[in-house]
Amino acid sequence: MIKVKLVALANRINHRDHRKLIIMDGHTGFVGGLNVSDRYDNSIDTGLYWRDTHVKITGPLVLNMQRHFIVNWNACQPNKLSVTKDLFPVVIEKEQAGKMELAQIVAGGPIYPMSNIMLTYFRIFTLAKEKLYITNPYFIPSDSILDALKQAAISGVDVRLMMPAKSDSAIVGAASKFYYTELLQAGVKIFMYKKGFVHAKTVVADEKFSVVGTANMDIRSFDLNFEIMSVIYGKNLAVQLEKAFLNDLTECDELNYEEWLKQGIFKKLTYAIARLISSFL
Repeated sequence: MIKVKLVALANRINHRDHRKLIIMDGHTGFVGGLNVSDRYDNSIDTGLYWRDTHVKITGPLVLNMQRHFIVNWNACQPNKLSVTKDLFPVVIEKEQAGKMELAQIVAGGPIYPMSNIMLTYFRIFTLAKEKLYITNPYFIPSDSILDALKQAAISGVDVRLMMPAKSDSAIVGAASKFYYTELLQAGVKIFMYKKGFVHAKTVVADEKFSVVGTANMDIRSFDLNFEIMSVIYGKNLAVQLEKAFLNDLTECDELNYEEWLKQGIFKKLTYAIARLISSFL
């Protein structure tokens, strides 16, 4: 085996750990879009309001989150962690009437044989029968995701997609706009969040399925980054997420299909060029 000395030739430089996990004593975990930085603290005047979502998880599922943390830790640290009673304590479930819901953790990244994140999104999009509300800051979908959204909308599902009105990346923002025409044509409703930067990565479908995690809807999150997300099956969280989504709509402008088509050829060309180079960012 030959060690690669030129960093520019090392593919691993692309493999960013994008997960945001907090695990306490093996029984309580948090996962979602929140980063740990003053920049994302709205109680501090940074000049930009951040809208994000995290979810608290308790019970045996936290041990699965712990496992994924250890895998990443051992990949980058000489002092390895192992399966011990301290890290994996026996979890005794307590009865919480009306609050407990089935859930699973889905992890993705370059070490996995399949694109778990993309396939999970795709499955939920195709399962939706009535409502599908999506919040995501970076939207450069694969063909499968794009087709699933269009198919759902054409089938009569109320598909709503919320994104920031102004992206923190001009190229990514322009690349996202490349897809708006065919989404709007299919009946997908697109809302642009104006209050600040919406950084949440959530999905809620039919008040049954919920997703809260770290994964954007782009090729980097599907295949290159190490990502993780929670999938919750039940009405309790779904109702809360749907309510939050509808509340956020008051801070949004909805795109109009006819008005969108009136854009000049230069803007459309800009979107297409941004789409072509977005995969290399």
